[in-house]
Amino acid sequence: MADAGRTETAPGLDFGPNQWMVEEMLHRYRTAPDSVDPAWREFFAGRSPAAPDLDGPAIRDAEVAAPAVAPPETAAPPPPDRPAPAAEKPGDDREEAGVEKLVGIPGRIAEAMDASLEVPTATSVRNMPAKLLEVNRRILNNQLQRRIKGGKVSFTHLIGWAVIRSLREMPEMNVSYQETEGAPGRAVHKQVNLGLAMDMEGRDGGRILVVPNIKGVQDMEFEDYWQAYQSLVRRVQSGKATPDDFAGTTVT
Repeated sequence: MADAGRTETAPGLDFGPNQWMVEEMLHRYRTAPDSVDPAWREFFAGRSPAAPDLDGPAIRDAEVAAPAVAPPETAAPPPPDRPAPAAEKPGDDREEAGVEKLVGIPGRIAEAMDASLEVPTATSVRNMPAKLLEVNRRILNNQLQRRIKGGKVSFTHLIGWAVIRSLREMPEMNVSYQETEGAPGRAVHKQVNLGLAMDMEGRDGGRILVVPNIKGVQDMEFEDYWQAYQSLVRRVQSGKATPDDFAGTTVT
C-alpha cells in the first residue's frame, strides 16, 4: 500500500470524487501524523518528500526567509484635509455583508464541484411504479430478520443492485471520461467498483460527503453484495476505512 503512494499521481490510485478528502488527510498527516488513522499513516509514509504541500510551504518558507527591508526615514508629509464623514441615515444600521473564504473540507468540496462542470454530462429520466419494489423489500426483510438479527435491505441496496445487473447486460456503460494530453477520451474499466455516497460527520462537527466503493461487484450475487455493502458502511462509520476503500470507483 505504501509503495503504491510514492508520488502524488501514482498510477492505479484514482480517488475520483474522494480526491479532496485524500488531500485533506494528507494535510493533517503532514501537520500532525497522529491525527490520522494508522492505515492512512502507512499510506502517506512512502510519499515523495519532494511533493509540494497543499497550501504551498515553499511560498511560506520564502516569505519567512525573506528579510524585511525598512524604507529610508523621511519626513512625513502633513495629512491632507479630510472631508467630514457623511451623516448616517436614520434607522440604517446594516453592515455590509462580507465573504467568508471556504477552507479545509468545504473548500475541497467546492473545488471538486467546480471541476465537475468540465465533464460532459447527459441526463436521462424514467418514471416507473415502485409498489412492487416496496413489496419485494418487505419480503426480503422478513427473511433477513429470521436469519440475521438486525438485517435489513434498504431501497438504496436494491437500486445499487439494479445498477449492477444493468452493467452486466451493458458493460459498455462502465466507462468514465478522461482527458489524455488535452484530448477527450474514454477510460474502459475491466471491473465494476460501485461507489456509495455517504454523508458523514466530520471531526469539526460539520457534514462531509465521501464515496467509498465495493470492489468487483460484477461477480457478486445479491447476498454477497449486501454483505460487502454492510461491511463497507461499518468500516467508514467506525473510521476503519483504508485508502483502498476510496480508490478506483468506476460508477456511483
